Formats: sequence, structure tokens, C-alpha cells
Amino acid sequence: MAAVSEAGLRPVKETELHALKERLARHLPHSLPVYGGVSLAVRYGLHSLQPASILVPAVPRSVCLTIIVPTGGPQCIEVFWSTEEHTPQEVAHYLAHIPHLDWSQPVYILSLLSTLLPSLQSLSSIGGRQVQVQTTFQGHLYSLRVPTTLGKELPPEYHVTSLREEDALLIWTNWEFNDLDSADNMSNDITRFPSVGILEHNPKDGVNFSEKADTLVSWVHLSKPGWMGNTFTMPQHRRRGPGRCGHPGPGTQAVAGGSSSFCLHRKPQYSFHQVP
Repeated sequence: MAAVSEAGLRPVKETELHALKERLARHLPHSLPVYGGVSLAVRYGLHSLQPASILVPAVPRSVCLTIIVPTGGPQCIEVFWSTEEHTPQEVAHYLAHIPHLDWSQPVYILSLLSTLLPSLQSLSSIGGRQVQVQTTFQGHLYSLRVPTTLGKELPPEYHVTSLREEDALLIWTNWEFNDLDSADNMSNDITRFPSVGILEHNPKDGVNFSEKADTLVSWVHLSKPGWMGNTFTMPQHRRRGPGRCGHPGPGTQAVAGGSSSFCLHRKPQYSFHQVP
């Protein structure tokens, strides 16, 4: 990623992360699309987001405009700005000059706030290219206030573990939007950030095999945008307990620890985001 683009964007510095996080926190939950990535960078370091970069305007004043690129595939970004600070035309100018982003090809803006969508839809072009903004799917954001798994336990044939690097291909293959990401990028997220995997015991003659012999049947993991998502349960194990008990666990832990947790829900999946 270039150090400075001609539009005046630059990578945020490690020493600026806390201040940026505080500015974005004042706009929660609307700023969640980028707040999550900034929170991860604060906790785990900017290097944990690589190859993604957090870009901010190279201007003297502090503003909320934040762009994270790439969040998955090379054409995937996340962006948030305050409508009191930037016009749609100014935002388009920044977007048009993000290094390595090709506006002659589809660009995917993940988790764009619905109130900001009309601003982009009002534009006739970005980067000198005629654009048409389309919504691929819609979701609803909820605040998780009460732990949802109290009194629920996994059936005895399952147990909980963390995901392993070698699980990445299986997870990527079963992800609905794997065309927006790569197995290698997902592998990086699994090794760097928290995850939950539900394994089914594989008994033989009444004795369980080692953990390596058990079968991964359900999972949820934290990704670069800061979402505890990409949830999935193998069809034959649905309605048997793994997803219901395991997936809400991170959100439940956040609430129990005094943090806020938000749930982005759309059929058939959901994802959690923890706000420290």
C-alpha cells in the first residue's frame, strides 16, 4: 500500500489508533463497519490486519473518515464518514484514489451504513468511471443485552475448541461470500484472532479418538473487520445444539464482561461485534 495517495489518504499511525477509536466511538453504532477493525488494531497491533491498511485523510484536523482496504479480496473495502464533515463528492474523491483499487471492476463496500448509502447512490461517477451502486443484501443491527446461552450446554457428543490453520479451507469453502475473500486471508484471521470451533467426537469401540480425529461441524471466528462472524453449522448438525450453544458464546462473554455486543442479523447467518 502506498504511503500517501494523491487524494491525501495515508495509513494511520500506531500512535493515532486510540484517538481514532475514540472519535469513531462517538458515532456508534453507526461507525461499527470500521470501528471493529480499528479496535482490533488497538488490541493486536496494526500488523495483525495485514495485508489490510487503515487509511485516514492526510489533513491537520481530526476527522472520522476511515477506510479499511482490503478487508477481504482486493476489491473489498469498508468505509465510514460523518456527513457533517464530508460531502459525498469529497468521499468519492478519496475512494477514487485508493491505491490498487480498480473502479473499472466491481468494488464491494462491506457493511455500509444505510444512512450513508444514498450519498453514494447520488454520485454519477467515481474515479472518472460511471458507477451504479447496488445493494447486494440487507441486515439489521441489534444490541445484545442479555446472554442468550444461559442454561444451554452442548450435547455430550460435541466439544469446543479453537480453530486451526488447517481448518481454513473447509471454512472458506462453506462461506457464502467466499468470492469476496481468499482461503489464505481467512487462514491469517484464524491464526491471529479468537475463534470457536465445535467438534463432534468420533468414537470407536466406545473410546474417543484424539482431538485430531474429531470432526469440525460448526464454527465462528473473528475477522479483520472486527466481526465475530462467518458462522456456519454443517446441515446434518443443525438444530442439534452446536450452533445454538457455540456461536452466541463470544457475544455472551462480551455482555458478561461488561462490554457492549452488537448482532448483525440476516437470514440465515448472523455475526457478533464486541465493543470494549
